[in-house]
Formats: sequence, structure tokens, C-alpha cells
Amino acid sequence: STVTELLAATVAHLEKRGINAVQFNEPYLVYASQEEDIDYLIRSVADIVGPSNIFSIIHFYFGDGASALRAFDGRETPIDAVGVDFYKTKISDVPRDFSKALLAGVIDSQNTLVENKDEIERFTEQLLERARPQSLYLTHNCDLEFVPQTIANKKVALLGELIR
Repeated sequence: STVTELLAATVAHLEKRGINAVQFNEPYLVYASQEEDIDYLIRSVADIVGPSNIFSIIHFYFGDGASALRAFDGRETPIDAVGVDFYKTKISDVPRDFSKALLAGVIDSQNTLVENKDEIERFTEQLLERARPQSLYLTHNCDLEFVPQTIANKKVALLGELIR
């Protein structure tokens, strides 16, 4: 499709400019139960990423991402990392020994309360113990556009503290 071709050209351009990662945000698939939806998404991302060496991430938000994690676990796809909203997804539903890198949405982008660092660290330890992903990246559960700039800045600063 024209959109796929446009995105593929954009990814190729970004890679030529030295960008080494691209993230696709996907709000729908957490509500999809059809295997064909997942297959279509994987084919589309494969067409977009193509032969590039760019690290590709798909982030599912606004819903329970456990089914998306299960769909990508152990499956050959062009996706290097899968992200989910851990305000909607239970650790107990995450596949054990997850086969890809995991992008963990641990900062709530729809709430103005700034999270407690110790609680997120405990959560992260539990998540690592269960999932043992290739890599773990901490992030917000969706775009920070839903909170005021001052709150967003505090939440980003907290992420910075967590990764140190």
C-alpha cells in the first residue's frame, strides 16, 4: 500500500541519517483476537522495515498487552522489542523467558501523579524474574501528551533516575 511504501522510505531515510531504532505505536491489537490481525501487522512491519538493520519496536498501549506478548513470543518477526502498558497488563500474564526485548510501560502517561521510584524498582525486579527478556527498557505506557508539560518533565526525570 502507499502508506507502507511511505513508511518504508521513511525508515530507510532515517537509517541513512544514523538513526538506529524506530518505534511503531499500536493501540488496536490489544483488542484484536484474530490471528489474521497479528499476521497482517507482522507482514506490514516486515514490508516497512525491509532489509534494514534498524532496531524495530512495537508498543501496544491502552489495553492489556499480554495477548500481544504471547503472539510475538518465539515467533520470527522483524520486531526486535515488544512494548506493553503495565498499568493494564499483569506480570503474571507475561510469558516466561520472553524471546524478545521488552519495552515496559511503567510510567502512567494518563495520570498526573508522579510514580514512586521504589515501587517501580520492585515491579521491575518482579518483571525481570518472570519474563527474563533479552533486554528490558523502561518507558511510559503511552505518549506523555495527556499530562501537563511540568508533570511530563518529572516523569521523564524519574525514568532517567531508574535507568542509572
